[in-house]
Amino acid sequence: MAPPRFSIAVPVRNGASFLREALDSALAQTYPAMEIVISDNASTDATPQICAEFTSRFPQIRYSRSDALLPVGQNWNRVCRMASGDWVRLLAHDDLLRSDYLERVAQELANLPGEWAGSLALIGTGEQWLFPDGTYHSPPRLPTGSAAIRFDAPAYVRLWARSTPAVPLHATAIIRRSVFDSQGFAEWNWTSNGDVFFYLQLCCHYNYLYIPDELAVNRIQQQSVTATLAKGARPVQENRRFINEFLRSEGDVLRLDPLVRLRLLLKPCAMAATQIAVNGVLRGRGRVAWNSASAVAAWQLPFLPALLIRSLRRENRRLRRSGLPAEVFYQ
Repeated sequence: MAPPRFSIAVPVRNGASFLREALDSALAQTYPAMEIVISDNASTDATPQICAEFTSRFPQIRYSRSDALLPVGQNWNRVCRMASGDWVRLLAHDDLLRSDYLERVAQELANLPGEWAGSLALIGTGEQWLFPDGTYHSPPRLPTGSAAIRFDAPAYVRLWARSTPAVPLHATAIIRRSVFDSQGFAEWNWTSNGDVFFYLQLCCHYNYLYIPDELAVNRIQQQSVTATLAKGARPVQENRRFINEFLRSEGDVLRLDPLVRLRLLLKPCAMAATQIAVNGVLRGRGRVAWNSASAVAAWQLPFLPALLIRSLRRENRRLRRSGLPAEVFYQ
């Protein structure tokens, strides 16, 4: 398999506070066959000036601006279609890449069996979290250490349906460009979790590779798009809608038994329970917690107390391990 060429795709709106650091981390890559593309979503801060400065200095950077404000998913579409690489790595404007990120991914791709690699559409990696006070936090290490994990389609999604996957689907994964061209975020009309919904649908039909090494840094901050959209009733409502549509479109592929289907249908309730645990109990934000609870389907409400207890235990363990106060850990 020929070494792939990578595109680092940066969708940005009003990212002046952190954009320089993100671009510096992309430019520091030790893998030479790469480019950086930036789609500016009608920014009103210094983002255009920063991008002009970088493009004038580095020929591997291409920049395009939309004067009209686009929905988040459309800007992700736009930046991916700007890319010319075989693989596209989405990089949020406030996140960072380790300098050997692309080199490490290229090594794993070179070691894959050709037939398996040909059906690979998505690559995820481990990451650290960077908090506003400068603290770095690492999730628990997997039992496999640094060995890459292969998921044949649709194995990962079956694990996800059972709530048992040991590895995540991060928003800023690496997508095979040819698969994106045929799928894209064309139907992404979600305000939250749309990236993960898209990836789950891909994993029903394509292989997924996960590299546990902490090769990226996810900045945790209140102003991030993810933090803004991931609270309240709307993500729970959208999760309910996605699960129902997902079962209709992919249920035959997954061949799920009735108990697993029930687990899957309860995922929005579990999401609400986590929001109640985090916002209502640990952070004292009763209105956000109430909004989350109000979005739960009536037939699922009897399950909510048990799911809330489970969420509280899990989140308390995470807090203790992080050593951070709740107001810092949950931005």
